[in-house]
Amino acid sequence: MRGGTEGDSKSITERSNHLVRFINCFIFFPNRQMSVNVEGALSLTSALLPLLRDTAAATKPRNAPPPRVVNVISFCTDCPLPTLAVYTASKVRMMRNVCHYRRDFLSHSVILVAMLSHVGIFSASDEKSA
Repeated sequence: MRGGTEGDSKSITERSNHLVRFINCFIFFPNRQMSVNVEGALSLTSALLPLLRDTAAATKPRNAPPPRVVNVISFCTDCPLPTLAVYTASKVRMMRNVCHYRRDFLSHSVILVAMLSHVGIFSASDEKSA
């Protein structure tokens, strides 16, 4: 019986350590998470914007669809979960960035889209998100 108890105790300890590592990742490294989820997406989009503009200019005469930038936004923007406050804040900030920057991108014939995992997609043409 003692062997079973130790095994169970070890299993609980391992689970606790795993949970602590999981929570620490989201609570104690907020700058890293914001950096990846927000600044990373903006940096990549900014770096690709000249290419997207050139593509939009090249496709316009052929009536081809304009290029799109699709940002995947989590359902946590509407339904935050415990221990995911920083993650949720980063996704809300990305959603707001899409809403603010989409008109600027549209002036270059580039469509900026946010894809919500539980709702679907809204784009620059949706009035409700304006």
